[in-house]
Amino acid sequence: MDFTAASLIDSDLDLTPAERREIGRAAWKRWMSDRTNMSIYGVGTGTALMLFMFVPDVAAEWFGGKSYYYSVGGLAFYIALLGVLFYLLRRFRFASCIYAELRARGFDVCHRCGYRLEGLSEDDTRCPECGAERRPLHG
Repeated sequence: MDFTAASLIDSDLDLTPAERREIGRAAWKRWMSDRTNMSIYGVGTGTALMLFMFVPDVAAEWFGGKSYYYSVGGLAFYIALLGVLFYLLRRFRFASCIYAELRARGFDVCHRCGYRLEGLSEDDTRCPECGAERRPLHG
C-alpha cells in the first residue's frame, strides 16, 4: 500500500509530478496547522507508548514469568497500534486536506471521498460515491 500524499490524488487528473508534490506539501501544512490533528496524533502516540512501557510489567504480574519475555509482544503491540493510528489519521484526517487542496486549485472533487464530480449536472446535490452534500467549487 502506498502511503504517500500523491497516492490520494486521482491518477487521471492532469497534474505533473511536481504539481502532485506541491499539493502534498500544501496538504501537510494544512494538516499540521489543525490543532485537532496534532492532538489526536500526540494523544494516540503517547497512549501507544504508555501501553508499550507498562503492558509487559502488568502481563508478567498477571500471567507470571519475566517482563522481558512480554516486551517482545509489547513491541509488536506498540507497532500495531501506531500502524492503526497512522492509517486512521491518513484515511479520515489527511485525505480531506488533499481534497481541499485539489478543490482550491479548481478541481471539482468531493470534499469527503475525493470522487471526481466534473461532468455531473448541477442538479446533482450529492456525491454519487459517498453521498456527501456537494459543495460549490470556488476557484
